[in-house]
Amino acid sequence: MCNASGHQGPLYKCDFYESKEAGKLLGDMLKLGRSKPWPEAMEAITGQREMSAKPLLQYFEPLREWLEEENKRNDEFIGWEKTWRPYDTSSGTRFVPLFATFVMLLLVNQLVVAE
Repeated sequence: MCNASGHQGPLYKCDFYESKEAGKLLGDMLKLGRSKPWPEAMEAITGQREMSAKPLLQYFEPLREWLEEENKRNDEFIGWEKTWRPYDTSSGTRFVPLFATFVMLLLVNQLVVAE
């Protein structure tokens, strides 16, 4: 969609709002409905049948960099200590906020899937 709209630059800055070319591409793909398998519908809109996590990783790259910088700046501990026990409050283990943990797990999972 970004390519069809003529977007240049980082993926996270892509805006195909009011792009007739991107709209036609999306419309043509949606017209297929359930008549074709999803790889064919994806090929109609992207030109390829294979899925890759690379664009998703590129999209989240600024967030990943920001999280790493913030964690270093705040001297945050990422993950759990090996001695951590779920109901033991005496260890004083610090936790990464849930959202940051989710994003990092998502990125790691996508890296593994992309390989």
